[in-house]
Amino acid sequence: SEGVRIGDKYYSRDLLERLTRSLEEVLKSAKEIPKAEVMQRFGVNEEVMNYLIKRCGIADQKGEMITTGGGKDPQIEGLIWELSEGIVDERDLKIDKELLRKAVKERRLHRISQNLLATDPYLREVLNKLKNLGEEFSLQEAKAELSLPRRVLVPLLEYIDYLGYTKRRGDKRYWIKDPS
Repeated sequence: SEGVRIGDKYYSRDLLERLTRSLEEVLKSAKEIPKAEVMQRFGVNEEVMNYLIKRCGIADQKGEMITTGGGKDPQIEGLIWELSEGIVDERDLKIDKELLRKAVKERRLHRISQNLLATDPYLREVLNKLKNLGEEFSLQEAKAELSLPRRVLVPLLEYIDYLGYTKRRGDKRYWIKDPS
């Protein structure tokens, strides 16, 4: 599978995904941590660390520190962690509708269809998995890669089209812009 170029080196998408999840785990327990400490713990250089911070849905960089703060609403952050398993039906949620609207407005949550919601980190994960399928892919290939039911997959792919990442022609989707 194709790697991700960071600086002058290529890294596997799998490795970067694992490191991103690890960074998210570290930041769950420590709201603020020195960047150098995380770089040493993960064994990565500054370019890779900056990529991970950007990719991690909850991290901000303040000088030499990585934080989860950044003026983000703690209720929204809690909601994102709670929903991080993937796509959920809004009707199954027992949470404040105003909080949902705010999370969608801040693009922390994506409204895939009238009732389906996905977190931003999950959507990025989906984009990376689909990108691994190559320059074009079919609905069946996406279904096999993502293991999602058709009732969820079709609106998700249409939403990705809407965001401008892909364009549908016949039974194939083609990449228009790189999700990395």
